This record gives sequence, C-alpha cells and structure tokens, in this order.
Amino acid sequence: MPPDRWDPRPDGYCVAQICLSPNERVELAQTIDDLVRDTPRTSLAATRFNKLMAKAGRVAGQVLLKTVVEIAPATARSHLGV
Repeated sequence: MPPDRWDPRPDGYCVAQICLSPNERVELAQTIDDLVRDTPRTSLAATRFNKLMAKAGRVAGQVLLKTVVEIAPATARSHLGV
C-alpha cells in the first residue's frame, strides 16, 4: 500500500515522499525565503537548499528547484548553478 500524502512520523513528516524533520522543514522555509530575495544570505541559502534537496530525493528536489528558479532573482539562480 502506498504511503498517505501526509504520513506523520516521530521524527518529522513525509509529504509526497519528501521526508524532513520538523527542524529541516523550518530550515527549508527560511531558506526559500532567503532565496527569493537578493540578500547577503542568498549564497548560504543556496548551499542549504541544495543540501535539503539532496535529502528530499531526486524527483522532489527537481520540482522544488524548478519552482524556486522561477521566482528567485538572478543572483540566487547563479548560486544554485542554473
């Protein structure tokens, strides 16, 4: 049986096969916030984003990257390598 869309786990939540701990979910939200604005934290946010996307899995990472690339400024896109 496939997992539910929201599959609560003691260490976090799995959403569409993206398993992140509660702290990682907060970190991802803050990272995306830093990526969509051109700030001094953009470079660090790109590094954190790539780390979290590697943990999220190939397909989920590609979807999130595509979404962020469409809304991120050119500086963030260059830090992400796209």
